[in-house]
Amino acid sequence: MTITTDTSAGRLWNILHFGNEMSKEMSKRHTFGPSDTRTIQHILATLFGFDQTDKIRVVQVYGALLNLLSEVDDDIKRLYGENASLYRGPLVKISQGLSRAKIEDEWSVLWPFLDEAAMSGLALAAQNLKEVNLETQISEEELQKLLKQIDELTESVYQSSIGTELRNIFLRGLEELRRAVIDYKISGSINIERAAQGTFGAIVLSADKVRTAEEKEKVKDVLAIMNIALNLVNVGRHVYNLVAAATGLPQLPA
Repeated sequence: MTITTDTSAGRLWNILHFGNEMSKEMSKRHTFGPSDTRTIQHILATLFGFDQTDKIRVVQVYGALLNLLSEVDDDIKRLYGENASLYRGPLVKISQGLSRAKIEDEWSVLWPFLDEAAMSGLALAAQNLKEVNLETQISEEELQKLLKQIDELTESVYQSSIGTELRNIFLRGLEELRRAVIDYKISGSINIERAAQGTFGAIVLSADKVRTAEEKEKVKDVLAIMNIALNLVNVGRHVYNLVAAATGLPQLPA
């Protein structure tokens, strides 16, 4: 079964499905005794690309997973209205499992709560939400390309001689965008849009601090990468041109 990630329920289904499949595969490889490769923290670290010993990051992602579950619940309530209770059974079951588990537990403790009935119900919710709540879907290739560009520009800003206040604004904006891209699998495209638009706003408010040629060039570079991010969620060019007008930079051609 293939469920796209352009709805909250679709994102949740894909994360839980990945966890189930990886957990079962690791259980086959390590039949006897405990294995760190089967724990919830290891599986989440593998999916989201961070070190499983980074407990702060593990807790953040697990908390975001619980928040995503609440988001799915809210979306189902909006979709079905008074009849929502008829479709929330799978969510209640999944919520029970995630709430009781600890990140150090093996993922298999979640299996009874992520059985075929629960996952099928979640998949049905994802399919139905596509009809009314479609989000922008971004490919893994596009995400990795954007991450590479963010990292390269971050290093360039670090090495520049621009003013400290502007440097901090740019670095903060780039880090927020970087985290939103990394968390796309769990948070969707909305946080990418928020991070980019937030940086656009910060640059507008700091336009009077842009004085040197190097600072203007770095503003242009940061705006360009934020525009790339917004284009991925289909809201780029108009926002870029508004900010370019406020900072005296050339606008993008129509």
